[in-house]
Amino acid sequence: MFAYIFHLQSSLGSLFLSAVLTVILTACSTNPETGKSSFTGFMSPAQEAKIGAQEHPKLLGYFGGRYPEEYLAKYINRIGSRLLAASGNSGMKFQFTILNDPKVNAFALPGGYIYVTRGLIALAEDEAELAGVIAHEIAHVLARHTAERYSQGVAANIGLATLGAVAPAIGIPVRVGHLVSFGAEAALRAYSRSQELEADLLAVRYMNSLGYDPAALINFFVKLEREKRLQSKKTHGSGNTSIYQSILSTHPRTKDRIRQAVDLNRKTVTGKLKRRRENFLSFVDGMLFGSGRRDGFLKGQTFYHPHLGFSFDIPIGFQVENLEKAVVASNSPNTTITFDLEVPPKTDRHIDLVNYLRKRNEKSFVFSSIETIKVNGMEAVVGSGSISFGFGKSKHVKRVIIRGNNFTLFRFTLITSRQLLIQVDSKFRQIVYSFRLLSPREAAQIKPHRIRVVRVTTNDSIASLASRMPFGPFNEHWFKVLNTNVVDDGLAVGEKVKLVVD
Repeated sequence: MFAYIFHLQSSLGSLFLSAVLTVILTACSTNPETGKSSFTGFMSPAQEAKIGAQEHPKLLGYFGGRYPEEYLAKYINRIGSRLLAASGNSGMKFQFTILNDPKVNAFALPGGYIYVTRGLIALAEDEAELAGVIAHEIAHVLARHTAERYSQGVAANIGLATLGAVAPAIGIPVRVGHLVSFGAEAALRAYSRSQELEADLLAVRYMNSLGYDPAALINFFVKLEREKRLQSKKTHGSGNTSIYQSILSTHPRTKDRIRQAVDLNRKTVTGKLKRRRENFLSFVDGMLFGSGRRDGFLKGQTFYHPHLGFSFDIPIGFQVENLEKAVVASNSPNTTITFDLEVPPKTDRHIDLVNYLRKRNEKSFVFSSIETIKVNGMEAVVGSGSISFGFGKSKHVKRVIIRGNNFTLFRFTLITSRQLLIQVDSKFRQIVYSFRLLSPREAAQIKPHRIRVVRVTTNDSIASLASRMPFGPFNEHWFKVLNTNVVDDGLAVGEKVKLVVD
């Protein structure tokens, strides 16, 4: 019996190795962009183009579509086309798209689809920084990194399938196969460190060909780190940006990438290189910053949603996150206030609010008290209760449902500790009773934030310039992030800086 198992293991193992070696030997080729051998046998260039074309409209829908300003789209396309020509691949068809998304992001789809968000453009300070980001994404496409990841994943799954078939016969628990599958998937989920470094190498090459200063790569990575720390301060009350280091984090940390870019830059910089700051600032002046009308936004201490027609106030001391399907406010790790809404189906539009409140709870949780109230003339109901988590721990839960126009149900939920309940409940009531519907005229007059470029005058300082921005206690933080290079070099009369204004 043991001899049979050993024979089966050896036979299947030999067969698998033979098959994989055959695929590898026939699928490895030299990438003309990198000059290195790469394993891309399970995804051809034609398949890359097909995948990109299929996923492009889906990605546009997920990230809010294209940013509608045509002049900015043409500007990005010019930068991208020149970088593509500098790579020696001007004959290839690429698309460069600005996504209407406030988050700082950039990525590429196989087949030549390059994306930068308007949030990323707002963070950059000059054309060289933006060109560095676009060059990096072009490099991922030309180096066929997606094809590499996919092909390696297929090869890994072939091995995993063999392990799954053999495991029971050789005494390996089946769960081990699942664990290996998870590990392979996690390892291949994102660009590898070597691919990121390769993209940086190519980006520096393209930038040098056009005379851009590759140090812009370093500057932008510094901004990414500072922006991340600022977002952490806003949402968690601390500047700690450390991330758990594990196989799940396959992209190099920002600090690692800065170090790599510094090393690359030291080896390749020659002559006088350009940044094109004035030109860049002329294009971003007036650009939308943060969330737009369709997503809602915070102005001062009030959250407005002009598109859906409502507003409510946020007490001082609460930090706010405007998520895709909810607005979350918190003033401590133990307190969260969430706002969302629901449009019931036609059959439920006249549902009793008390019944609605009861039915929308988990079966293990029941409100201990429910009462009807009015919020600015609108019918509403409020429920209170506690939920236990074991080991003597519990949270107090309070939920308010408001019926608005067109049967829309607006929902506020407070979750806090018993110790903080008295202190926080008054803040929760303040938020709830400030909720109101906007008239069409009011909604039309509420405008989102935009970037304005201004010149520094004799009496200006970081504090005075930052005071013109709408972020309250974070005004100076945001000013320094958006104008990192200027701040680090020291403000000079006559130079231009970016502000965010109403």
